[in-house]
Amino acid sequence: MSGRDARKVLGHEFKKMGCRVVLVCTEKCILNNGLLLDILDALSRENMAFDVFEDIGPEPDIRLVEEGLKVFRNDQCDALLAVGSSNVLSTARAISAMHARSLLLESLPEWKKSYHQPPVVAVPTYAGTGLEQTLPDLLGTTPQEQAPLTSSPSITVLDPVMLQNLPQERAAWGGLITLTHAIEGYLSTNSFELSDLFNLEAIRQIARYLRRFVASRQNLAAAEAILNASLYTTLGSTNSGLGAISALACTLATEPGINYEQACLTLLLPVLEFNATACPEKMVHIASCFGQPVHKLPEHRAARLAILAIRELIRDLPLNRPICISQSFTRDAIRKLATTAIQHRNMLTNPREVTLADAIKLYNQALTI
Repeated sequence: MSGRDARKVLGHEFKKMGCRVVLVCTEKCILNNGLLLDILDALSRENMAFDVFEDIGPEPDIRLVEEGLKVFRNDQCDALLAVGSSNVLSTARAISAMHARSLLLESLPEWKKSYHQPPVVAVPTYAGTGLEQTLPDLLGTTPQEQAPLTSSPSITVLDPVMLQNLPQERAAWGGLITLTHAIEGYLSTNSFELSDLFNLEAIRQIARYLRRFVASRQNLAAAEAILNASLYTTLGSTNSGLGAISALACTLATEPGINYEQACLTLLLPVLEFNATACPEKMVHIASCFGQPVHKLPEHRAARLAILAIRELIRDLPLNRPICISQSFTRDAIRKLATTAIQHRNMLTNPREVTLADAIKLYNQALTI
């Protein structure tokens, strides 16, 4: 569901699914700034009972999930509504998965008769893809232990009004991470016609609207475009896979004081430079999305315009946190990171093979201030 005021029909959607009691997962700041009022009114209009679980912080863990599960069961809830960023959605998904998994274990060997995973409805207040979030990490289990549990929301509601209180810097980082995932999905060796359509359109929307959205989150047309871009990227890149940027960034983000977003943008330009020779035609298409004058230029020169356009976009945005990571790494530490990174599953779909020497070089380029 998407569009302005889409949040106001949530009660009807829950009713159509046969739900009676909803656990609303959110953060205190969202509860305090009034973003939930229309949503709770929509539930009340359909005579839906609900409780609000507002204790979700920026880094939820298994203990928080267990606390939410206790509330879910005590209130006899049968659905979850996640209003917030990826941390809130991950928590709601985990509560749903843990509830279903316990039913599965309790009803073995006849689990098919009683198995039911509560639906999760997501209302994002942050325009990002969340592709770096994994349910197994939050649950502390392997993917095999969670089968046959689903990790996707039953409904996602993209309402631009929900982004109006998003801090300017957060809006910038979210848009750039969406752009990074869209580019990686488009360049992936597993990409195909439909995933390319989604990812290219996401790149086009980010190129056109991200500056406007960051300048004013009250610009609902820009906010809607950025939300749509995050949806297109999720649809495209979850099917095509990502590449070396995310593989190197996921590994780097395991270091203390470094988060995934920061690592991702630190590596974005060096890895694009590295990959450009392997997929120049697609790099030209990316440059075209940014309105670059690619016609009549040699392919290799036109491809470089994509990198220049992305560098210019990053420079135009108010990123108060430094993109370059000031933490120093020894030669051995970088080699250890590189050794781990080249084994990441996303390396398999990178358009250019990444050797250990390549990974070391990319880390050195990215971490040089």
